[in-house]
Amino acid sequence: MVGSAILYHYPDKRELYRAVWTDLTADLLGAIEVAINDEAPPRERLVELVRAAVRKIVARPSLASIALREATSGDPDMVDRSEPILARIIALFEEGARSGEIRPVHADPYIFFTSIAGAILYTVTVLPALLEEHPEAPPVDDAVHQLEHDAVAMARRLLGLAEPQPI
Repeated sequence: MVGSAILYHYPDKRELYRAVWTDLTADLLGAIEVAINDEAPPRERLVELVRAAVRKIVARPSLASIALREATSGDPDMVDRSEPILARIIALFEEGARSGEIRPVHADPYIFFTSIAGAILYTVTVLPALLEEHPEAPPVDDAVHQLEHDAVAMARRLLGLAEPQPI
């Protein structure tokens, strides 16, 4: 598709960007929906949605850097698009806390969400560049794939499902 054809379908660059963003996030949001809609207890669904998010973001690393940019953009359209899924994650967190299935370190579900999302997005975005500078470091693929284990361990700890482990 040539430039003029793209502009025929999208009136401006922002609309094109929104279409790309929607495409990038479709698999991620779908995987999170599957985890949320599962019949498992809330604690298992919350952990599974972290696992699913890591897998989808690692599979499309460009999503991580764009998501970090969008999270700080203040674009109301982007906020409106993420609000329904975020509301469902928060409701799941609150259901788990109310039932006693989770004993979160912080009662505020936004702290859980931003801690996990921040760790995933920042790691996928920044870690490859950091590791390239240090040849003695593990291969990027190994380090990024370790992220699933680490993010799940972090989520379990923040949800009060695991005790802190000594370093």
